[in-house]
Amino acid sequence: MATLSYFGDTLRSNIRLQGFEILGPYAQSNAYAALPQWDLQSAKPAKLPAGFEFSWYSQYAHFNNDNAVVSRADRLHLEPVLRLPFVAPEMELQLEAAMLSTTYQQKINPAASTTAATQLAENVNRHLPRLQLNGKLNFERDSHWFGQQSLQTLEPQLQYLYIPRRNQSNIWQYDTARLQDDYSGLFRQNRFSGLDRINDANQLTLGATTRLYDARDTERFRFSIGQILFLKSPENTFSNSQPNQAATESIFAAESVVQWQQRWFLNSGVQYDSKSKRMVKSSVTLDYRFDDKNLFQVNHRYSRYVSGNEIEQLGALGTIPVARQWQLVGSYYRDLHNSRMIEANVGLQYESCCWAVRLVARRQIETNFDQPISNINSPVRMDSGIALQFVLKGFGEGAGFAVSDMLSSGIFGYQRPYLLNN
Repeated sequence: MATLSYFGDTLRSNIRLQGFEILGPYAQSNAYAALPQWDLQSAKPAKLPAGFEFSWYSQYAHFNNDNAVVSRADRLHLEPVLRLPFVAPEMELQLEAAMLSTTYQQKINPAASTTAATQLAENVNRHLPRLQLNGKLNFERDSHWFGQQSLQTLEPQLQYLYIPRRNQSNIWQYDTARLQDDYSGLFRQNRFSGLDRINDANQLTLGATTRLYDARDTERFRFSIGQILFLKSPENTFSNSQPNQAATESIFAAESVVQWQQRWFLNSGVQYDSKSKRMVKSSVTLDYRFDDKNLFQVNHRYSRYVSGNEIEQLGALGTIPVARQWQLVGSYYRDLHNSRMIEANVGLQYESCCWAVRLVARRQIETNFDQPISNINSPVRMDSGIALQFVLKGFGEGAGFAVSDMLSSGIFGYQRPYLLNN
C-alpha cells in the first residue's frame, strides 16, 4: 500500500494504491485492489448567510480482481453537504442535508454464472438524499467522588436520520463491510464502510452520557447508553452470504470507563439485539498501570458473530521488574467456548544503557491457512518455540525493546488503557 496526502487550508487530498496478497487456498477471494483510490474534500466548511455551512466530499476508485464476479470497476462518488449548526454551552443542535451521488462502471466477468452476477448492471447511477437532525443537551451539578468534590454532567442526545430505500443489488461489493454497533456507532450516518451499500433509514437514536470530573478536572468516570428506534424496518442491503450481518438488528449499546484511582482502569462495553433478545458482543478489561514496567491486565471478550463463528475468550498479561535491569513478562489467553488454550508467553529481559537481550518462550495455536475459517472450532495443533533476541540500542526509536513491545508480540497484543484525561 502507498499513500500520498495533502492537507491545505481549503482542500484535502488523499491518493491511495492498495492491493492484497491472500494467504491460503483462496484464489477466488473477493478482495479487490484499489489502484488508485482518490479522496478529495473541502478542508473546512464554507460560511453561508443565515448561519448555514457548506462542505463537500468526493472519491474516485478503480477496483481490480480478475478472479471475482466483477473483474474491473470504476466508482465516482460526489457528496455535497449543507448544515445549519447551533452551538452553545448548554446545548448543541445541527440540521444536515446531503445528496449522495455515485456512478459505477462494472466489467462483469464472463465466466461468472452466479445468481448475483445476473442482477448486476454494467452502468449504475445511484442518487440518495440524506436528512439528519442531531441535538444534545448539557447538564451539570456538583457531586462527590470517593469523598472528594467533583462535577457530574448529563448529556442526553437525540438523532433523527432519514435515507430513502434504493435497490442496490445491481452494484457489486468492493470495499463494503458492516461496522460495529457500539455506542458511537449508533449515531453513524451509514452502518456500512465504503460506498457500495448505503442503508435506508427512518429512525430515531436515543442516547445519554454521564461523566464525573474530580477537583483537578480529570475525568474519572463515563457511562453511555443508547438505542436505535426504527420508525420503519430497514432493508437488508448486505450480501446474502452474511445473513448475521444484516442491517435490521435493533441494537442496544452501552459502554463505561472508570478510573477510580490513579492507576486502576475498568473498561467495558456491551451490544444487545433487543429484537432477537440475545447478546451480540461484550468486552471488559481491568488494568493496573503503575508505569511502562509495572502493569497488569485481565480481559474478557465475547462475540456472537466473527466470520460466522461465536467466540468467548479470557486473557491475562502483565510485567514486573525482578531486579534493577531485569524484567519479567507473561501472558495467557484461553478459548472458553472450546475449553482450550489459545496462547501463552513468558519472557525475561535484561536491558542496559546500550544493549538488551531477551529470552521468550511461547506456545500458541498453529496457524493453518489451508483450513477454512468455518473450522475454527475443530481440533487444532499447538506450536511451541523459544527465542533469544539481541539488540544494540541507539539506532532510533521503535527498536522493539520496550516492555509493551514484548506484550504486543503475541496474537492479541497489549492495548494501553484508554486514559480518561486524554
